[in-house]
Amino acid sequence: MVRLILFYPAFFIILIASAQGNAPKGKDAGFAQADSMRYFKETTEFIKFIRDAGNVQELHLLVDKPYLLTSFNCLADFRKDSTTLTSDERQEVENQISKPLLKNWNGELVPGVRMINGDTVNSIFKDRSKGWGYFSKNIGCHFNTFSAPVFLRNYTYCLFYSDHHCCGRCGSGQWVLYKKEDNKWIKVKFYCGWIG
Repeated sequence: MVRLILFYPAFFIILIASAQGNAPKGKDAGFAQADSMRYFKETTEFIKFIRDAGNVQELHLLVDKPYLLTSFNCLADFRKDSTTLTSDERQEVENQISKPLLKNWNGELVPGVRMINGDTVNSIFKDRSKGWGYFSKNIGCHFNTFSAPVFLRNYTYCLFYSDHHCCGRCGSGQWVLYKKEDNKWIKVKFYCGWIG
């Protein structure tokens, strides 16, 4: 019993020390912060462009948690595609998907859009007695989800998933690779999508 009491505090001290040892220090910490600042700046500009260009349908209500592509069935096809991205770039995409910088969407990244908590959406649709009837009566008829953008090649390429749901009557989603040309994001590859 005494060993267990001594074990837990020692375990947490070792865990905290190892986490601090992996955190960027000195010059690297500045680079990490600068890179995350650039990521959020580029994300804001990317979202603004695709909204203005009409690449996102009826964006009024956005789920605040980015769509997680780790369970996305398109990843298998993406992993096989060697025509557009190099193997190192495909690995970088996997890294950014598994450890995204963006944890939540907010009004600064997507101005003028109402956010809804992702856990709320999940709990409504898991409860068979609620579903779309409850959602449309209490929240609204339409909502969107976005993935965290995955940028490559010095922010000149972006992989992005977006979907739109409308009262259970319709919906669509797509995972697209965009390329920045002349300050415009152009669709260069459609990886997969769905229409309901």
